[in-house]
Amino acid sequence: GDAKEGSKCMKIDSKKSGANLISDEFVIDPHSVYYSRCYVKAQKLSDKPVTIHFIAFNKNGKKVNDYKKKVKLVSDWTLVEMTTGFFDGSATYARIAVSIPADKVNSSYWVDDIESYNVHKLAYRFQTD
Repeated sequence: GDAKEGSKCMKIDSKKSGANLISDEFVIDPHSVYYSRCYVKAQKLSDKPVTIHFIAFNKNGKKVNDYKKKVKLVSDWTLVEMTTGFFDGSATYARIAVSIPADKVNSSYWVDDIESYNVHKLAYRFQTD
């Protein structure tokens, strides 16, 4: 009954050590822009931020970009969103990660609807004289 959308979401006990939710890898185009989002809520509001990461890797698995955005929760369900682009040219796949802080005030966090979309391809034009 706590889901933002649908009937299920993930509940996380963060009191002791926090948590990192990491997606499976997905193929990206390094010349595109991606919009990523998730919804998070906590048992009680806290000053500790939740962080969303868009991490890009090259074909050998080396991390080449790590974009992140920290957000303090402000309501029942807080939208955490970011737009990323201008990746290293060798980026071939990515993962989304949501970091929940260790928090003695909150014993529980809920996460729902983690998504990432390719929203724009950057066009490059080179002019020669």
